Amino acid sequence: MWSRGYEFKDHQFQYVDPAYHLGLGGSWWRPHDYVQGLRSWVYPGFLAGIFRVLSGLGIHDAGTMMAATRLVHAFLGLIPLASLWMLLVRWKGFSRPRAVLLFAAMNPIMVYSSVQPTGPTFAVGLGLTAVFLFEGPGRLWPLVSGVVLGLAFCCRFQDAFLGPALLAAGLIERRWLASAIFAAGAAIMVTFQGFVDLATWGSFFHSPLRYVAWNVFEGAAARYGQQHFWYYVPFILLVLVLIPPFLKSGFEAIAAGSRRFPLFVGASALYLLLHSLVARKALRFVLLPLVLLAIACASELLYRRVKEPILRRLHRRLFIGVHLLALVFLSFWYPHRGSIEAARALARQGDFVDRLVIVDGQEDSLGGHYYLRRGRLDVSLVERQNLSVWLGETKPPVPLYILVVGEPLGPLSLSEPYELDQVGDFLDWPDLQKDARRFLYRLRARVASTKAPHAATEIAQDQRNDRARARPWDRF
Repeated sequence: MWSRGYEFKDHQFQYVDPAYHLGLGGSWWRPHDYVQGLRSWVYPGFLAGIFRVLSGLGIHDAGTMMAATRLVHAFLGLIPLASLWMLLVRWKGFSRPRAVLLFAAMNPIMVYSSVQPTGPTFAVGLGLTAVFLFEGPGRLWPLVSGVVLGLAFCCRFQDAFLGPALLAAGLIERRWLASAIFAAGAAIMVTFQGFVDLATWGSFFHSPLRYVAWNVFEGAAARYGQQHFWYYVPFILLVLVLIPPFLKSGFEAIAAGSRRFPLFVGASALYLLLHSLVARKALRFVLLPLVLLAIACASELLYRRVKEPILRRLHRRLFIGVHLLALVFLSFWYPHRGSIEAARALARQGDFVDRLVIVDGQEDSLGGHYYLRRGRLDVSLVERQNLSVWLGETKPPVPLYILVVGEPLGPLSLSEPYELDQVGDFLDWPDLQKDARRFLYRLRARVASTKAPHAATEIAQDQRNDRARARPWDRF
């Protein structure tokens, strides 16, 4: 709930900011996805509803509202855990389910996905729930599984890959009625997505069709980078800790988990295969199958045998240790700290109204309109070497705030009576990436000084002394 930041820019600018605009009328930058209609409004609409409810409860601060939003997602993240409990305890009669359930509850990927307010991570929990409930008896649980998978499709279109895997499993097991009911449940939500597109984009099923056309047939996905077919293999090996000298115990655990949960492994294999065929790859695309594989492996590896080799015992400890360390890391990780803290500092400036200049950056270089808390915002993009000329030509009204990416500004040749004050510098921690650094300046009208000529030097020295006396932890 208290984790901060966003791991990828789509998180902020394609989910949080559109939801902030939709729910609270705030400013937002419309990326090309929302110009072409590549994205569904289902999840942003859901997130906008959370923002409006929290605002109605009197929660207006951006940080507090985000913590409360993550809390709502965390409660919803208990649904796949409850579904896994039903599968292990009620339907499969797993003899010792507690260790597997605790492992799932503390699995770093599940925890991370449960609290991140994005469509793809929200779809991870929905997809897991669909897999767990599909094996339920009767007609109700296959229906719920289909509805939940259809909702996952609304949040991330690629999760439709799970549909053929679950249907194939049902047909192999000769669960004809359950498979038909599952398909009907999924069709309900897919149809719902079509009507949402009709209301938002003007045509039925516009966003998934345009998404496929843009990324596949028009080759847009490949322009963002192309990775090798085996790109996901190292992540699988890391999650399962398949490294020497634990290969034997690892493959034994996978084999036993495959016999115990064939649907988990089969669905993961198909999901990973189809994602490996696409040129553009990223770890966040395959979080769901990694969780399924980890649970299948844990169902065997977490339990002691009567006569157990020492390597298997060490493998179990390392397996648990790796996942616990990842959980701790994700709990304290603050990605994009520099840009977010710069946006929060800018939002606190009383004379910052509706105009911002970004130097050496793009529209997504600011930390997010959600953190700025403004009704409208005019953003100008200027290159560093052209800033002085731009100020002289446009003669913008002051005060004007300037957000600089990468390196602080050097001396400027200002033809107009302007002065530039640095408001603050904002860095990631640890400070490893130049592009993550943000420097905030305030442009104001120059005031004629009546003090001695050396007064400006004294003022600058006083400002440096104040920064030196600041508490070191304030920087972080």
